[in-house]
Amino acid sequence: MGTSPSVRPRGKVTLPIADWFYGEASSPFILHPSPSPPLPLSPSPGSGTMIVRNNKGDTVALRIGSIVSWTVGVMCVPRLSWAAAPGGLTGSSLPWTVAILAGVAVVFVGWRYHRLHQRLENGMAEMEGAFGALQEQIGEQTEALEHAGEQLEAQRHTIEELRLTDGVTGLWTRQHVFRILATHGARALRTWVTWNKGVTKNRPENADVLIFIVGLDKLEEATLALGSEVVDRVLCEFADVLRTSSRTTDVLARWGENEFMVVRSGADRASEKELAERLRESVASHVFRPSDELELSTTCSIGFAGHPLLTHAPEALGWGDVVGLAQAALDAARRTGRNSWVGLVGDASTPSEGLAELLRSGPAALIAKDRLRVVSSFDDETTVQWVEPLGG
Repeated sequence: MGTSPSVRPRGKVTLPIADWFYGEASSPFILHPSPSPPLPLSPSPGSGTMIVRNNKGDTVALRIGSIVSWTVGVMCVPRLSWAAAPGGLTGSSLPWTVAILAGVAVVFVGWRYHRLHQRLENGMAEMEGAFGALQEQIGEQTEALEHAGEQLEAQRHTIEELRLTDGVTGLWTRQHVFRILATHGARALRTWVTWNKGVTKNRPENADVLIFIVGLDKLEEATLALGSEVVDRVLCEFADVLRTSSRTTDVLARWGENEFMVVRSGADRASEKELAERLRESVASHVFRPSDELELSTTCSIGFAGHPLLTHAPEALGWGDVVGLAQAALDAARRTGRNSWVGLVGDASTPSEGLAELLRSGPAALIAKDRLRVVSSFDDETTVQWVEPLGG
């Protein structure tokens, strides 16, 4: 079948490639089926030789003491069988060996999987604990930030109120009343413009903004005689009189040193004279008590106008110009006689074109031509005296 090779103790054994494999002397009794791990070889019992058989049944005897190493490819392993001691490793025992090794591998892999799974579970538990603690910490910090934000908002609101509130009387300042007039004035303007365009059929009711400027009479003389501290107490008491004489929805503001403004929205301009008289009478009949030992009586003068001035041409005059009319009416009331009120009212005869410019030249010309109507608490024989020019 094949030619038996000659074996030298530390030489190279060469076999025909069809029958044998190539080997090279290395370690004693070690066969290396590359790339498998080394396999030990045992000598035949009772002899000094070791038998190696190929797949065709040919054998070669190696002396004990010979150093032989076989290097074979992976596909060569199934073709080899080793005849050693009876019951030794043979081709038929290889499946059992593989099965045992596979079982060991399965057990090892299962053990490693269990260890890795246990580590993963422990890691997940630690992560969940850390995440829960982090969530709790974030919740506490969020709550603290929200509380701080609420405090800041409250402080901002307080500062805003202080900025928009008069420090002596507690009434609103001019800055705040400007905002009110801008908002309510725009609403009244839209209402009347819509009606004039025919969008709504019924004439608007209670759609006007009434503006009253109230000035305490002879306050400068009182300041010189009594001092500013006493006068401040009088002003505070005067603010209370305004609150009592007004609606809760009216906007009350300190307009100047001794002047105050009352803004009534959603009102009918026909009620202007009624409110003006109520304010005048309330102040005139009130006894001011700035201290336990001191009682004072004083009066006020009032000027007023309604926005829009012309309901048939609501855009002819802005709310700022209407405030100017109320101021001019107050000045006229003071010049004509204190403890009085004067109002300016537009009607169908009042020109709408260039009205703002005409009023800056003074209302007296329009009044003289019956183009602007005057209402007042004076009798018919008293002529209201106007300060010219209106608006500077």
